[in-house]
Amino acid sequence: MQVIGSLIAPEHVRGRFFGIWRLMGEAGSASSPIVFAFIAERVSYAASFAVLSLSALCAATILATQVKKTLKKRESAAEESPSPVPATRGSTA
Repeated sequence: MQVIGSLIAPEHVRGRFFGIWRLMGEAGSASSPIVFAFIAERVSYAASFAVLSLSALCAATILATQVKKTLKKRESAAEESPSPVPATRGSTA
């Protein structure tokens, strides 16, 4: 996850980005059981599971869309820079 974050965040605000990333992760870890219990007490366990599953699905969707952008950046950077491994002659693979 940190590799994805380092590819997404601009270099000059990377520290702030990781600070906010950790804050949101810790807040989610702390609040998830509270939210689950609150919904389960008032509605049902199935409803609390559905709410937390939908929030996880939203997070996964956001990450999936951001990863595609970083893959495009990495591919274009790879095309611009030469390969670090020299080509060998006469080798068959």
